[in-house]
Amino acid sequence: SSSYRPIALSVPEENPGRAAVGSSATTDTPTPPLGLLWYTCGPTVYDAAHLGHARTYVTLDLIRRAMLAAHEAHAMSAICAAEYASLPPPPPPLFVMNVTDVDDKILARAKETGQDPIQLARKFEKEFWEDMDALNVLRPDVVTRVTEHVDCTIVPYIQRIVDNGLAYVLPGGDDDDGSGNYDTVNSVYFDVGAFESSRGGLNRYGKLAPPRGASDEGDFFSWEDDNPGADTVRRRKRDPRDFVLWKGRKDGEDLYWNSLWGPGRPGWHIECSAMIESVSQSFAPTHKFGVHAGGIDLKFPHHTNEIAQAEAYHSGRMESNAKKGEEWIPHWVHTGHLHIQGMKMSKSLKNFVTIRQLLSTSSSPSLASPADDFRLWCLGISGSYRGPATYSEARIQEASHIRQKVVRFLIDGEEWVRKSSSGENLRTGTWNEEDVALSNAAASCAASCRYALIGSIDTKGGFDLDGSTYLNSIIELVEKGTAYISSPNAGKRPVEPMRIVLEAARKQLSIVGFTDRTVRAGIAIDDASNVSSGNVKGGEEALLEELCAFRSNVRLAAIAGLRQKEEDGDVTDSSLKKMLDLCDHIRDASLPSLGVEILDGNVQESNGTAGRWRYCVPRENVGTGKVTETTSSSQPSDSDRVLSLKEYLSTANNEGVFTKFNENGMPTHTADGKEISKRLLKKVTKKYYKYAKKAENKRSAT
Repeated sequence: SSSYRPIALSVPEENPGRAAVGSSATTDTPTPPLGLLWYTCGPTVYDAAHLGHARTYVTLDLIRRAMLAAHEAHAMSAICAAEYASLPPPPPPLFVMNVTDVDDKILARAKETGQDPIQLARKFEKEFWEDMDALNVLRPDVVTRVTEHVDCTIVPYIQRIVDNGLAYVLPGGDDDDGSGNYDTVNSVYFDVGAFESSRGGLNRYGKLAPPRGASDEGDFFSWEDDNPGADTVRRRKRDPRDFVLWKGRKDGEDLYWNSLWGPGRPGWHIECSAMIESVSQSFAPTHKFGVHAGGIDLKFPHHTNEIAQAEAYHSGRMESNAKKGEEWIPHWVHTGHLHIQGMKMSKSLKNFVTIRQLLSTSSSPSLASPADDFRLWCLGISGSYRGPATYSEARIQEASHIRQKVVRFLIDGEEWVRKSSSGENLRTGTWNEEDVALSNAAASCAASCRYALIGSIDTKGGFDLDGSTYLNSIIELVEKGTAYISSPNAGKRPVEPMRIVLEAARKQLSIVGFTDRTVRAGIAIDDASNVSSGNVKGGEEALLEELCAFRSNVRLAAIAGLRQKEEDGDVTDSSLKKMLDLCDHIRDASLPSLGVEILDGNVQESNGTAGRWRYCVPRENVGTGKVTETTSSSQPSDSDRVLSLKEYLSTANNEGVFTKFNENGMPTHTADGKEISKRLLKKVTKKYYKYAKKAENKRSAT
């Protein structure tokens, strides 16, 4: 088979099978093109999802939205083209995601907590979908769950591989997971040796594996090190690369299915291959699988084994397809790891931040949106979705500042247009060069964003997702729009160029999945889909006007009182200052935290009118907020700070154990000069994160 390729996001030109021109054209039936099926490996639902999962699904959502935009553009081109008049455009792509709801980790967590494993899985699956909704990740068109496909799909799929002579039954009696529970019935294993020997030795195992994974030599088992009982089953397998398709039931396991080989449950790898086959058959008349996606950690062994299973299942057909240059699934998309403090974010290391912890920073129905800040970071700051990314609160704050800049422009631009289009402020006049240039900037932004997402349909191979260019194009348009309404000539300009820019910016933000809190910023509150105008007569703006007027009157009265202090001794100096402090607190802390900025003094807007306030992105820790003389804050001493990993491993009981460290502070060699093993490294990092969490909690409490 040919090598497996990364996906190119442009829509390839295809011969749609048009009827020949001539008298016989009416008798020829054109073949409509098939739509794309996309499969994503979904969650194993035994715990809360963390930001490593969030980055994978948000970046895949960005690609999905890009493909939907490409399909829409391609379909419109097909409809408009005369030669496509007799042929409907291809149906839109369908996105499929699996949910692993039976697994060793699920069974272990259920036993630990005393819950039914299916109920536990449903609980965390529900939380997962809620998290995806909060991140504005589109839900899949089709969801496949393992427990719903065992009898009808997975067991027959395994049986066909056995019948093809490419799997074998391993008799029971092994403690293959080190749990102390022994399976007393048969298991089924994939026969890698038989697979490679079939078709005259043309099959090759390990198409997505590193060299050591594809070979039966070398350190192949390093990926199994977490399984303490793996040595037992290794000795009984025909080939060290063989992997389980059906796990025989162990003593004490209540969740199992009956099969020809005895009670048990599916192995991890078989579920995706089997369910892809089921969905493929269901949608065969209209769609065909072309893309398979997941995190980079699934590339080997999971996706590697999926390919082997599918080729074994379709043993005869794959030989025919190979001659045509066809593959089971031709395009694979893998997202990079998310790192925190130099290590991969993972549940096993206890160094993760859950999605709900990230989103909990959002308070009121306002312009704040941690979900949009995270999406902006994934789009244009974290680097290529294929590579690793390092998470920190500082990077998310950087994304928040960029989004604030965009939102500020949308609010100010919409207000400028509104005031310029009503009453005595109605703007008229012909366009000048600056107006034309601004309109052209909107068109250039749209073109640049399109190229950054999918490339040109006419460009062979297309382009990969370039989120940085996409984001920078929007920022450039925002800066030009801001300069336009801030210039001295703003009051004499027509409103149409600004309307064009605002529409263009909102459209590009919407295409990549930003929520209404960003996309609709500045649009009248009572028109927004996620904010209600409430029961206040005149709405939110009328209430703010009254509040600002009241504060202004109190502030002016306090200032006047201070100036007349020597004449009027009825009110003390401290009372008047306290009143001013309260006014400042509302301006500098209270209202900015809610998304409102008060403008003291004679602030003139671009249309020549004075304004008391304006909307802003909610800000935290702004202003002094000083309302009493006793307000103070204590800084933690150096002894209270959390030690870095390298410092931690150089003190107390760890002193002298490790002699060499890498640039991230991770130990690489022990005191005797030997390179540190993966198992010891994992043990050390777990111990450190346990210490760091405890120290941080103690520090926060003080």
